[in-house]
Amino acid sequence: MDVDHVLNRPGRVAAFLVLVVAIPVFALTTAVAALANLLLIFIGVWYFPGDGPYAEAVIGLLPYQAVTLFGIVATTYARGWIHRRDVRVACVVGLGCLLAVAALPVAALANRHVGEWAELRRVALHEVEKGRAEGVEWRELDVPFRFSGLDTPVRLRTVSEHAGRRSVKIDFGGGENAWFDLDTMYCFFSD
Repeated sequence: MDVDHVLNRPGRVAAFLVLVVAIPVFALTTAVAALANLLLIFIGVWYFPGDGPYAEAVIGLLPYQAVTLFGIVATTYARGWIHRRDVRVACVVGLGCLLAVAALPVAALANRHVGEWAELRRVALHEVEKGRAEGVEWRELDVPFRFSGLDTPVRLRTVSEHAGRRSVKIDFGGGENAWFDLDTMYCFFSD
């Protein structure tokens, strides 16, 4: 690409900056946040409770990132600021960034299906089955469960099965709670 040709049109400079600077910076900052979150999980520092469910937040932002990325690419192409070849490159690079960003929080959620989290999930599912046998949707509990990374045990406070969604409320102490979907271990509420 001829640099003089690019610099002669202000719209191309803007498109170049958006594609080469803005989108990768946005993707990389999200990836760094997700990586930091993942590292905190694996080195034993607890980000629940009280904090927002970071992995879930990153996953929730991915569709918006994709729409933004492809909206920018489509706009710059429609305005004639970039050529078809550049569109392909931008799409491939952007998709690669989005997949890299998605891999980290998905790994954090996958971590909740192994080890101590898997045992907690098994206990909660057993309580859901007890509730189903009793014919109730909600069961109030006080079942302690110890994670090796926490000084005090957490408590399973409520399990529910409502409209096909099985969930558990975990009390981390000090009024800090989190609700998890038992099928995906996706945290849908944390305070």
